[in-house]
Amino acid sequence: FIYRKRPDVHGIIHGHPPFTTGLALAGGRFGPPSHPEAFVYIGEVAWIDYATPAELAGRLAECVQKHDAYLLGNHGALTLGSTLKQAHFCMESLEMHARALTVARIWGGAKPLPQEAVEQLEALRRELRSK
Repeated sequence: FIYRKRPDVHGIIHGHPPFTTGLALAGGRFGPPSHPEAFVYIGEVAWIDYATPAELAGRLAECVQKHDAYLLGNHGALTLGSTLKQAHFCMESLEMHARALTVARIWGGAKPLPQEAVEQLEALRRELRSK
């Protein structure tokens, strides 16, 4: 399904890394962009409500064009990449970001990046993805 909808994708990773899965089990979200490197490497993380395997494709269809990382409610995560290696790097980056957000919550929560910075980082992300 994803390969048909996203011809740029040649690698998909589905995993259950502990911090990312903990966030999914708690119904947590990654929230607005707060960490520049994570935003460049991962982009905005889409939330997908819990779905059975049969229902998941329908839920992904709504946002597969816009995202490379998905937090699967009560389950785990899914990442996409132009190669399997890139999809794996996206999953590893997602887990590191989940760890950093967990620590940030101890200190009062992550502060969102200014909108101007988000726009600049999005431009950089698009540029890097096109290479």
